[in-house]
Amino acid sequence: MLRALMIASLGTLLLVLPSCKREPPTSRPVEPRHEKPKPRTDPRPTHLPAPRPAPAPPLSEAQRKKLEVSHAAAIHAFVKPPTSAPAQDPATLIARVVETKGGMAKLRALKTLIAEHTIAQAGTPPRIARVAAIYPDKLRAETYVKGKIVSTILILGHRVFIKRGRHFVPLREAQRRHVVRLQMTDSYPFLIAASAPGAKLRYVGMNEVRGAKCHVVELRQPGYSVTAYIDAASFDLVGVTLFSGLAYVTSLESDFKPVGGLRFAHKTKLLIGKNVIDSTTTKLELDKPLPPILFTVKP
Repeated sequence: MLRALMIASLGTLLLVLPSCKREPPTSRPVEPRHEKPKPRTDPRPTHLPAPRPAPAPPLSEAQRKKLEVSHAAAIHAFVKPPTSAPAQDPATLIARVVETKGGMAKLRALKTLIAEHTIAQAGTPPRIARVAAIYPDKLRAETYVKGKIVSTILILGHRVFIKRGRHFVPLREAQRRHVVRLQMTDSYPFLIAASAPGAKLRYVGMNEVRGAKCHVVELRQPGYSVTAYIDAASFDLVGVTLFSGLAYVTSLESDFKPVGGLRFAHKTKLLIGKNVIDSTTTKLELDKPLPPILFTVKP
């Protein structure tokens, strides 16, 4: 689980989003001995870090709409626009998905996950991603290229950090929100939220995802919405689309296999804007003990 979040965060997050690197601290000027110090024109104390650039303003509605149209064109080969269909109870459809997944009791009982994925993206070298998660809200994901680690991201609830050198640096607010919302492209957080009492669900209609007939259900979350695609024959959750605040993202899942009493997709196609990333799960273990140091910000 959380494969889509991991893929989006590692290797793509830094390409799609502005840099979150902090500016280095300004060093104190060296004053020559036996000479009168020159007056300092900058009133800012020199021992403080240089100010960070102001965050980019939020996207306007026109910019968001332009991204939506561009993303719809990019995913058209995989996801067709929904069409009207006889009304369905969205809560009943979600319950069928949960039952197909393995049941809510089994889903909520999940404690930890260890996974390894191969990642392919045009124009980039092959990558290996290793994920360790403690449910419901802790995740560490590392990406390797030719056996060398190139990025590490750590999620602790609603806090998100990326490793710079030996230290974890918090992401800027827009980037943090992007990563947190991306969690909803995975079946675990989506099904938990969609099954909660009072969940705001709406049946949209039917569409085709890779040629398969699907029910389309919308889940409204504070500040954004998630569109889910439910296979009408198998009742697998085969796809999700959402707007993270920075980009439109679609996650498409396939090759479902049982692991530990739960049904997992072993192949994921992630579309972020016009970027297409393919992930194949090569290792998946549930409820194995994980050392707390993996989820500690300090090295």
